[in-house]
Amino acid sequence: MKRIWITLVAVLGWMSLPGVTEAQNLLYPPELTCIKNDTLFWDLPTGNTCGPFQARLLFGSLQPGGPYQLIATITDPNQTSYHHASAGNQVWYYYMQSSHQCPGFVRLSSDTLSGAPIPRVILAAVTVNGGHVQLSWPASQATQADRYIIYRNTPGGTVPIDTVFGTTTYTDTTANPDSRSEIYYVLAADACGNTSLFDVLHQTIHLQETVDPCARTIDLSWNPYVNWTGGVDRQEVWVSRQGGQAQLLATLDPSATSYSIPDVDAQTSYCVTIRAFEAGTASESRSNERCLTPDIIQPPRQMQIKYIGVNATPEIELEWIWEPYAELELAGIARRETGGVFQPIQPVTVTMPLLAVNTYADPGADPSARRWEYQVFARDLCGQDWQSAPAAPVWLRATARPDQMNELVWTPLFIDGAIIENYEVFERRGNLILPLGQTTDTFFLHTPEDGLPSQEAVCYEVEATYRIALPGGTERRISRSNRACARQEIRVWVPNAFAPRGINNEFKPLVVPAGLTRYAFSVFNRWGGEIFRSTDPAMGWTGKTDAGEALSGIYVWTLDLTGPDGKTISASGTVMLVR
Repeated sequence: MKRIWITLVAVLGWMSLPGVTEAQNLLYPPELTCIKNDTLFWDLPTGNTCGPFQARLLFGSLQPGGPYQLIATITDPNQTSYHHASAGNQVWYYYMQSSHQCPGFVRLSSDTLSGAPIPRVILAAVTVNGGHVQLSWPASQATQADRYIIYRNTPGGTVPIDTVFGTTTYTDTTANPDSRSEIYYVLAADACGNTSLFDVLHQTIHLQETVDPCARTIDLSWNPYVNWTGGVDRQEVWVSRQGGQAQLLATLDPSATSYSIPDVDAQTSYCVTIRAFEAGTASESRSNERCLTPDIIQPPRQMQIKYIGVNATPEIELEWIWEPYAELELAGIARRETGGVFQPIQPVTVTMPLLAVNTYADPGADPSARRWEYQVFARDLCGQDWQSAPAAPVWLRATARPDQMNELVWTPLFIDGAIIENYEVFERRGNLILPLGQTTDTFFLHTPEDGLPSQEAVCYEVEATYRIALPGGTERRISRSNRACARQEIRVWVPNAFAPRGINNEFKPLVVPAGLTRYAFSVFNRWGGEIFRSTDPAMGWTGKTDAGEALSGIYVWTLDLTGPDGKTISASGTVMLVR
């Protein structure tokens, strides 16, 4: 409210005089309340008891800053209204004073009251909170406005639903913002029933949703927020899952009225709201909240091979997981050679609910022959195909080297998401498994039997220790490779001289490895007569014949043998006997 500051300055100056108090020296004015049809209304003052009442003085002006003139002197102490008959359809500004027979007292002026129409109320925002609609607006600039009338659109028209005093916010608990967009107006009013004109409407954002079961989306639509003075700066989509804290999912341009939430899950509850923000202000409007658990065709999103290895049969065995509630038309196992194309090899039963953990052992692939890769595939009830990431076990090869060492190389274990900790190499001897060492490489050298050739082939296996993160937590597993064997090739060394009475006093071939299946060694004299024959690799010629000791000279030998691997060797040569 505006005071007549000339009067106030005089009052303050008077009150500052020594010995003067407010109660003793001030005359209080009436309180102008409102103007109706050029009739002013006021409330009578209290506390003016210094002397007899004389009059109420009414001053008016066509300008808020004056000059003001005395319009009426009202001598009835109980009169509370006055009709300004000469107002002439113009906007006047008024104030009043009280006049009593109180010498030396200062007359205070009332607040200035205008006959101008009450300005429109511009709503700041309407928003939905907790299922109710909240309205907010700035206070009216009209001094006489002491209340606000709330209007809402209804099937019967735009009607007032409430009147509030002393506040610029309102919560409408009778609205139904989840069923429709609620439309509001707010009018300022004074005690005479004068109201402001209707301003532009503000309405709630009404959010609706549908679910596409095969696209697996929640499709949102809403009406735009309109009639902000600054317009809409942006819109935001907020989502909470499983009753958790709402999080910002997307920021949209001001004109957007739809959005699709992708890749939703049938086992998750969603609560969604749209938030609009006015450009240049802090005003915000929230839509109604829509909560639902979408009814979609659930795909096998978490289909994952978590183990693959060679079992004791030996067969390649794999283990995979998927959601038990996935809705599948079919599923199966596919296999390929490295670099090839996956081919289905085994269907999988898809009776609901699915098993959370599944296994399969492949009888149709030799794990030692080559590297095999596997994949789990499925088709959901929407006809969409899904595949797991490929997986392959360790494929081990063993090779005998000429230096009598066995060389082991292998392809790494391949499982999507697996972290390899190490590989451990084992020697297999029948049912015995002998650890040879650990490595993080894919290469290993082994010397059998402490450097001596083994009678039989030496067989090996490799175990990979790995960790893999799964929906239920991290698992630590061990995967075994195929068995690979290496056998040293047959090698023969035959001396070219010997001395029966010397250090090298026996003549025989040195054959490795041992374990021959056939052995025949013969020595002949110069005329071709056989003078020695042995079928025992440990027995050699000592230089004797049936007639006694053989003479010094050149002799011919022949050797025929079959190794443990079935390989046949035939050789011949000469030897010098020295006496």
